[in-house]
Amino acid sequence: MRLLFGLERVPASMAEDDPRLPSVELAQTPLRLNSLPLPQAAWGADVASHQGKVAATTAWLQAQCGDYNAGLRRAVARVLDAYAAQIDLHRAEIAADLARFDGLYRPEDLLWSALRPLPRAWWRQGGQWQRADLAFWDGRHMHAVLPRAVDGDAWGVVAPFAGRFWQANGLPMSPFRLPL
Repeated sequence: MRLLFGLERVPASMAEDDPRLPSVELAQTPLRLNSLPLPQAAWGADVASHQGKVAATTAWLQAQCGDYNAGLRRAVARVLDAYAAQIDLHRAEIAADLARFDGLYRPEDLLWSALRPLPRAWWRQGGQWQRADLAFWDGRHMHAVLPRAVDGDAWGVVAPFAGRFWQANGLPMSPFRLPL
């Protein structure tokens, strides 16, 4: 299934499979922050530090929210903050699991295994366009979330489908890589 994102509406003047439209092909695997490389143009100046990478990812996702949708931009940031808080909450467990790699990986590296927020998402279901201000693909289902729902407890909203995301990948993988 092809999912369009970052669009206020589906353009009537373009075919839905036009490669110029921001989109992703969904598979029967979850769409994670590290599923696809982050476009190199979005990397920013400080990709050497974890904070710089998070800032670049946040800015890239928020750019898909539109210029005047502060609530959606805030929701994206809160979801990423909730992911980071879960890493902090489970830091000892994660560090113990990563100890076998002798310092190659840090618990923060597992942030990229979290489900990718999809602002202003569009997908076809039953031949009809469906829209969500914020959506997540878990490999089987699309989860639509209202931005105001994450104003309080963002993790409480995404936990039922995001789960223990830090256990999802065998090895930590960053979205800051060049496409093959």
